[in-house]
Amino acid sequence: MEAHSSIEEVDDLRHRLDYLTLVTEALWSFLLDHGHAEAELLDRIKEIDLSDGQLDNRHVHRVACGNCGAAVTTDHCQFCGTHIHDPFAPV
Repeated sequence: MEAHSSIEEVDDLRHRLDYLTLVTEALWSFLLDHGHAEAELLDRIKEIDLSDGQLDNRHVHRVACGNCGAAVTTDHCQFCGTHIHDPFAPV
């Protein structure tokens, strides 16, 4: 039973990665079509990477809970239990 759960989790992660890759490619092509340079994108990537305090090619995505205002990293607020809408979740 545990192996099946792990397989589903890996499949879900692959789906999310595929979706985020698609979104990234779409946004990048949109920026190029509107005259932006690769250097601008790289500068913005670095800025966002540093926004969580570390330059490590990762970003801890936090959103504010609409109910209590807490900064959360999951789809449910760990403080009040409210469902959190994540604009980066697959559609």
